[in-house]
Amino acid sequence: MKKTIIYDASLLIDAYETQLFRTGLYRVCSQLLKQLIETDEYDIYLYDVQRRNRLLYRYILPQWQGVKCLNTDSSIYQFFTYHPLYWADRCKQKENKRGGIFYKIIKNSLRWYSKLFRADSLEPQKLIMQDTVTYLSTYYPIPDWVHLSDIPACLIVHDLIPLRHPEWFPTDMNQYQLRSTIDSVTEKDKVICVSEYTKKDFLYYQPDFPQDSVFVAYEAAADIFRPTPLSEELAQRLNIQKDSFILSVCTLEKRKNLQMVVDAYSLLLQNGQAMPKLVLTGAKGWKTGDLFDKIERINGQYPDSIVITGYISDEELAALYSNCRVFVYPSLYEGFGLPPLEAMQCGARVITSSVTSLPEVVGEIGITVSPTDIEDMKQALHTAISSPYNSELSINHASRFSWQKFATSIRTHL
Repeated sequence: MKKTIIYDASLLIDAYETQLFRTGLYRVCSQLLKQLIETDEYDIYLYDVQRRNRLLYRYILPQWQGVKCLNTDSSIYQFFTYHPLYWADRCKQKENKRGGIFYKIIKNSLRWYSKLFRADSLEPQKLIMQDTVTYLSTYYPIPDWVHLSDIPACLIVHDLIPLRHPEWFPTDMNQYQLRSTIDSVTEKDKVICVSEYTKKDFLYYQPDFPQDSVFVAYEAAADIFRPTPLSEELAQRLNIQKDSFILSVCTLEKRKNLQMVVDAYSLLLQNGQAMPKLVLTGAKGWKTGDLFDKIERINGQYPDSIVITGYISDEELAALYSNCRVFVYPSLYEGFGLPPLEAMQCGARVITSSVTSLPEVVGEIGITVSPTDIEDMKQALHTAISSPYNSELSINHASRFSWQKFATSIRTHL
């Protein structure tokens, strides 16, 4: 008899609803689900903590063969809401494309109609409760009904950044969300942390939680990140060449500490050292005005020395990883830190911080520096751009991590 997993797929719907970039959290959620399906050992029911079942059925479930949806809505509720809301979505698409007031009126009418039948207190369908049922949370709090039903649960903890450094966030919503998540576990549950450092952080905030119920499972880089040639189109668009640029990839925000890279790079330029271009790729974050002002001043003095790409696809990112002189990731805090591992899987030389989980990720192959010591960063950059490097060292190190190993570690505790 197969074991049953109720799988928190909320992150998959979040990515669909917001149309945002598929972040590291999305990768973890989707890769773990893929591995669990491939084992063919589980009956998997997808569940959304926000009860967006209509989206689960119509947009998420078709992407995953062999899984089911945990119903939270009655058949009557589905009949009177799912179809009207589907056509409301279609009207919204036409409204955006054509700007028609007709489609807007129909869309709003259908949504109003569906709200007449909305029910907020519906409970998930009753599964055949047996010893083999487990609830697996990939990010959000474990729902109360899970514990009330005596279903064992397992929570994946990615990091505790909002609790450690609330000043890095524009509101206290992230702190509240994370506090709710780690407070949702009980002594009967198990916790999977993505690094030894994250485990240490979790136990700091939950000192009474049984330590023998907290485990570590390392994440991995996606298969798309592998040695990739630099296309002529990408090279021309960014005005770069193979081995002629330093790369940094992250959301351009305070926690990622790009200021350190830019300052060290600027000082090397001022010292008269011939420097490759500095390529920064990633979404613009919170409070980055001063950083962009500094980049503009540097480019004014040293034209086109710093390139900001904005969003690029994973395929293009793999090409940048594979062809940069060195990849720099000076983050102040990471629960795991996927970008350095992605870069190493592509064969890149890596400079990263000597704090939090990052030394666990890069091991002895990466160059680790203090994220607050600009002289340390200058020396690391100088060493990396002035000495040869064997890309096989990075590739071999990255091969120690895999999503299959990640999933296997989690399966042993379900």
